[in-house]
Amino acid sequence: MEKENKKEGFDFSAKLAEYKGEFKRIVWLKPEELKKNTLTVIGICLIFFVIIFCYDFAFSQAMTWFTRLVG
Repeated sequence: MEKENKKEGFDFSAKLAEYKGEFKRIVWLKPEELKKNTLTVIGICLIFFVIIFCYDFAFSQAMTWFTRLVG
């Protein structure tokens, strides 16, 4: 019965060995590179935040002005 389960089912120990082998091949970033990349992503996010905020504020003010003008 156990042999049937291994043929049909999931072999957990084989998967763990496969994952272990994959983790050995991972090339991890150096701390300096990680810091640089993290700061770049945060900076780009802040730039997009400011741009979207400005557009939202401008459209909001334009809609307020337009509704006062029409209404």
